[in-house]
Amino acid sequence: MRQCGNWQDCKCKNRRGTTFPVQCDGVVEISREHCVNNPPPPSCGAHHVEASICARYHFCPKNQCLIRNVFCQADDLCQGEGICIPSTGGCVFPNLPKGTPCDDSLFYTPRESDKCDGLGKCVGVPDLCELHNVKCLDADPACAVLPGTCSPDSGKCVYQFRQDSTICDDNRFYTVGDQCRSGLCEGVIVDLCANVECGKPANDPCRGDGRCQPATGRCAFPELP
Repeated sequence: MRQCGNWQDCKCKNRRGTTFPVQCDGVVEISREHCVNNPPPPSCGAHHVEASICARYHFCPKNQCLIRNVFCQADDLCQGEGICIPSTGGCVFPNLPKGTPCDDSLFYTPRESDKCDGLGKCVGVPDLCELHNVKCLDADPACAVLPGTCSPDSGKCVYQFRQDSTICDDNRFYTVGDQCRSGLCEGVIVDLCANVECGKPANDPCRGDGRCQPATGRCAFPELP
């Protein structure tokens, strides 16, 4: 298809008594289109500058978009249809309005949060639970309802705790009266040595007086130097 933007370097003259050139010479950018003894395409008619009957005509500037067959493909979902600049053949892409739905292809941003920022980029709100693969299972199982719920904004776990004073078991043998307190199971530590008398070791003169161990309530006899 013969394009006006390909005829910038053709020198055309019109015949006497006519208003549009029918005789041209020179070269064109696209070699398959010739301007020698060939009239320019009708699309050039609106661009010629008439000086005199035999004067040379100045046609529309070279259209590099047509010459190079440029197709402007946007690289980002938040860019609109590309526009080719005829003088350079380069593309410009208008930014879609802020808030236009898009997809940033990130697994940790919910699809419904992905929006164009008005600057040509698709931006989503990160779900920190997904980003860091948070599993809410580390609370005290005796006093918390598991699993907990992860807050997307902070990536922290939120648990539903059992009511304070709920009976529980802290799995420590030296506590009694175990109850839930602010999500933790706690008991009162018992003095296991309260009524223990260790004395001296039987039949072992190389060990000293015994000492009660608070954690077990049993006696330990240290070796003598």
